[in-house]
Amino acid sequence: MDIFADFSTSEKSTRASPIGQYAVWIAIIVAVFVIGMLLFYWLRPKADHATAMGPFQLRDASKVHTNSITTIFDQTQIDANLGNNFTFSFFVYMHEVNGENIPFAGPEGDYRFKPIVYILGVGDIQIDPIHQIGRVRVKPLTSDGVNTISILEFKNFMIARWNQVTVTLEGRSLDVYVNGALANSILLENVPILNPAGVLLEQTPDFEGQAGLFQAWPRRLSESEVAANYKRNVDTRGKPLIPLTANTWSLVYDNLSKSMCDIGLCGINVRVGPMQYVDYEFA
Repeated sequence: MDIFADFSTSEKSTRASPIGQYAVWIAIIVAVFVIGMLLFYWLRPKADHATAMGPFQLRDASKVHTNSITTIFDQTQIDANLGNNFTFSFFVYMHEVNGENIPFAGPEGDYRFKPIVYILGVGDIQIDPIHQIGRVRVKPLTSDGVNTISILEFKNFMIARWNQVTVTLEGRSLDVYVNGALANSILLENVPILNPAGVLLEQTPDFEGQAGLFQAWPRRLSESEVAANYKRNVDTRGKPLIPLTANTWSLVYDNLSKSMCDIGLCGINVRVGPMQYVDYEFA
């Protein structure tokens, strides 16, 4: 009887051993998977810049009669990616600029368009939707309380398409790029050490459009790096790879009205307002 009992016990243990082996192998596989995921997380390439995707809707201030300013980067991103030397980039699209009002300062010169981007502690970026040019204004506050303003103008800013504006700063060298190509450079004079404290977007500028894909690096990108970054973030038509936001009813109405007018079904449109500016090619 003892022999049969021993034989029965050994047979049961033999039958149970494959289940135990499977459990051990499963535990090993799970452990290897968890360790692999942890190694992938810690050893993966970290992003060397901050990004705010957007897009942000831009509404003409003369139509909405309100001001709306949005903070782009939080303080942690500012501290990590915007220092004495930095690169700042963003995309902007503008349309419906033919009906812009002439600024009091005149068609050119020190025009008074609202800045679209404020880099606190450094200056701002302006877009002239009439002449399709822009300006980077560096105006840090000196120790004596006097603003020393340096202006860097850039052209080739086209309407009805997405444009990428990139500003690089290293020491006193300031460069501005449009769509990955160098547009202008300047050597700043009599300016203190620039220390950005924040980035703000004016969502009610002097034109209708969108803005998005804001990027900031804690160093000055080279000309080839700026060009490569532009190509990497646009499709074949030059449109940035940013998601579309759901249209509100007002935007749906605006888009429908514009589409109807494009095919000649907008009826009689009488516009009464302040003096409008027309820039004639020959005068």
